[in-house]
Amino acid sequence: MAVHRFKQVDVFTARPFFGNPVAVVLDADDIADEEMQRIAAWTNLSETTFVLKPTITQPAYRLRIFTPAHELPFAGHPTIGSCHAVIEGGIVTPKDGRLVQECGAGNLPLRIEGAGAQRRNWVEAPEAKLMGEHPELSSTLSDVLGSPIAESPAPTAFRNGPTWLFVRFETEPAVAALKPDISALAKLSPAVTGVAAFAFVNGEQFAVHIRCSRRQLVCRRTRSRAAPTRLCRRISSTTASWKKRAASTSRRRRQRWAAMAASTSASSTTLVARRSAARR
Repeated sequence: MAVHRFKQVDVFTARPFFGNPVAVVLDADDIADEEMQRIAAWTNLSETTFVLKPTITQPAYRLRIFTPAHELPFAGHPTIGSCHAVIEGGIVTPKDGRLVQECGAGNLPLRIEGAGAQRRNWVEAPEAKLMGEHPELSSTLSDVLGSPIAESPAPTAFRNGPTWLFVRFETEPAVAALKPDISALAKLSPAVTGVAAFAFVNGEQFAVHIRCSRRQLVCRRTRSRAAPTRLCRRISSTTASWKKRAASTSRRRRQRWAAMAASTSASSTTLVARRSAARR
C-alpha cells in the first residue's frame, strides 16, 4: 500500500483546536476517486482535500475537495488550510507572496503574507451563482431555526462550491438567539450545505450579523456536527431584490457574496486564516 503524507490543519484561528479543521492528503496523484471519497468519509470532517500536480502550467498545485458524501468544486476553509499545508510541507514556495490553485471552480489566486506562526493566507473566491429563491421553504425554515424569518426576501440559495440558503431575520438579537435543529436541517435537501441566517445591523444595508448552520454529517459509524458560527460581515448591495443584486453588482461585489457563502470566517472580499497547529 502506498504511503501518503497527511496533515490536519486548524483554520481561521491562531490557537490550536479553536478553528475549522480540514484534513489534507499530500502527493495524492495515485489515489483513485473512490478511494478519495472513502478517505473523506473516514476522516469524518466537513471536508478532506487531496493535493495533486496541476494539469496546466500556471497553477502551483491542483486541489480536490471532498465532503464525507461527495466532491465540491470549491470551499473556503479547505482552500486556506490546504495552502498552508502545501507551503509547510515544502511542496510549493510562494513567488512574491503569490500562488495559484487549480480546482473544480477554476484557477484561484492566493496571497500569502508572513511566515511560520504569523503566516496569513488569502484566496480570491470564485463568483457566487444565484440558484433561486425558495419561498416555499419559509415556514419549514422558521421551524428548523426556531424563530420566524422575515417576509422579504424569500430564502435564497447561492452557490460557489457549497450551496447556502440565505435567510433574513428582522433583528440581530433574533439571529443570536437561534437554536437550529441540525437533524431537521439535514433533511431539507442533500444539495444544500447549510443555512446562513442574517440580520442587517441597526437597520443598515451594508453591515450584517450572520450565523451559519451546516447540515449534519452522517458517516458510516459516527456522526459529527459543525457548530453554528457568528460573525459580522460587510456586504455590497443596496437593492431590495436578491435577483437584482446578483445582476447589477460588479464582479468584485459578487466575489464578496462568494466569500460570504464559502466560509464562516472571512473578510468581505477574501477568505483569511492565521496559521495554527498542523498535526502530521
